[in-house]
Amino acid sequence: VTSSLSETDSGRLNSLCKKLKGKNIVLKATSDFQRGKTRLCVTASSPAAVSGRGANGPADCAPRSRTLKVMQSTLAGVPVLTPEWVEACHVAGSVVAPTGTMCVRTLPRKQSGGAGGGEDERFGVAKYAAELRSAGGD
Repeated sequence: VTSSLSETDSGRLNSLCKKLKGKNIVLKATSDFQRGKTRLCVTASSPAAVSGRGANGPADCAPRSRTLKVMQSTLAGVPVLTPEWVEACHVAGSVVAPTGTMCVRTLPRKQSGGAGGGEDERFGVAKYAAELRSAGGD
């Protein structure tokens, strides 16, 4: 599934899909998240959200925006990748393992209107995921 990609990045992804199809590798770009079918999400990353090293060594990278598709993918355990991954695959002519800033490792924090936090910060992705699990929505 794609989310918030520029026309250039979308074109590059479609070109990669065609290139891989010739090698009998199926990569299909869709605009809608489909639980159980979506295998990866490609979204634009935010340059300001990339830091040198994360807690586990590799760089932390966040998507440019908190879209529903990115959050659904994250909650479903679907890898969220950046256009850098698409470019690396295009250059290699095959699917490559994402490294560093090719893989989104965190979601941007929702901005609250008040100074010291506020009600919005109590309803983050982790809380939403816990509520889904407790309701049996795995």
